[in-house]
Amino acid sequence: MNDWEREVLKVEMTREGFQAWYRNPSRACPESLGVAYNGNDQVKLVRPDFIFFVKQSDGSFAADIVDPHGTHFSDALAKLQGLAYYAEKHSEVYRRIEGIAKAGDKLRVLDLTDSSVRKAVAEAADARSLYQSEFASDY
Repeated sequence: MNDWEREVLKVEMTREGFQAWYRNPSRACPESLGVAYNGNDQVKLVRPDFIFFVKQSDGSFAADIVDPHGTHFSDALAKLQGLAYYAEKHSEVYRRIEGIAKAGDKLRVLDLTDSSVRKAVAEAADARSLYQSEFASDY
């Protein structure tokens, strides 16, 4: 795990109701969640880094997708757009779907279950500017 991933894990494990976490495999296998995105005119898969499980105040359980990902990669925006589309289609299954990246010296988060954030992601020219915008918040 890199430093960002360790920081995300540390933060998520302190959240109220935290029960467990799953490190989503980065390779194609039956136990790996893959989210489709368009990259260079091909359908590809992004495999979000983490799925966290929480027990909610009503006793039910919920799952959160949290994906720390560098904005310096050429496919960063396309992957974020794929996650945003996935969030639009599957928000009833997950409590949170978030993209996280470093902006300056802080980790910033995009709440992809928020329709205004998804719209900004769809219209963005690059991922870095999204994490520096009003659509992101400090993680």
